[in-house]
Amino acid sequence: MAESGRFRVEVVSPERVLFSGDAKQVITRTLDGGEIAFLPGHISFLGALVENHTRIYLSDGKVQDLAVLKVDAPSCGHPLAENIAPLVARL
Repeated sequence: MAESGRFRVEVVSPERVLFSGDAKQVITRTLDGGEIAFLPGHISFLGALVENHTRIYLSDGKVQDLAVLKVDAPSCGHPLAENIAPLVARL
């Protein structure tokens, strides 16, 4: 889809898919890389997000805002929840 100026984005938690759709740009904060922006043609990315305000710029010009929050490890049961916010971005 990069050829059309958009790409596929999925933001998931251990429990469910929080966002799935096409976007022109995504700005978020990753566990290892700090704040990062993704544009069409970017190499595929699968990684953990830390607490932040994620912005997904949709193909129709609207912006989808996501609040990435950390939860207590016992409440979600995920083995990595102590260290990361329970969201993973697949871009």
